[in-house]
Amino acid sequence: MNYGITKLKTLLQSGQGLVKPYEFQINILKEPWFDLETTRRFSDLVQDFSLPAKTYSKQPVYYGGPLRNFPYVSTFPGEINFTVLLRKKDKVFDSIHGWHEAVISNADNLVQFQDDYVAKEIEISIRTKTKLKNDFEMESSPITYKLFDVWPESLTEIQMTNTAQNDYVRYSVSFSYRKWITFRSTNVGIGSIDDPTSSFNAGSDFNPDFIR
Repeated sequence: MNYGITKLKTLLQSGQGLVKPYEFQINILKEPWFDLETTRRFSDLVQDFSLPAKTYSKQPVYYGGPLRNFPYVSTFPGEINFTVLLRKKDKVFDSIHGWHEAVISNADNLVQFQDDYVAKEIEISIRTKTKLKNDFEMESSPITYKLFDVWPESLTEIQMTNTAQNDYVRYSVSFSYRKWITFRSTNVGIGSIDDPTSSFNAGSDFNPDFIR
């Protein structure tokens, strides 16, 4: 279909514009390592990650007609990787290390019980803002990914160098998960752009009890 500029502009406006890659929020709660404050800071410090993928495995079947492929199971990569900025005094970094060390005990090198180190659910939401009248903004979450049975699988090496004086240290952490689903939600907050106590800025949609 051939879109003109006016039609394309109308199409974008009807969907409240395009989603930008930095419009996201990561919600992880797993006591004692990730509390409400830690998960907010983690979401702020994350530089790069990719939302998970899902593929249907298929099998060729012949029913007397043309050979056709039928899906029979969903497969997941099982890992999600985050690149994170490292601060000089960083509770997030310490919490990730503490959580990772809780999987296999350093004292006896034994794997711990899953309930002790697995977060039952985490959520990653695409969060968008729309400017309203009178200096108000509306925040919405067009899609949210919910990952199940999550735990920190690996911490990669940290690259140090004398040749990058104006750069910053980053580290990568990979989380393992069993499966994921998506769901869509409507508007989650309306508040003043300059009001730090508004529902939008306060993150009123974040429910610390969503992990059961």
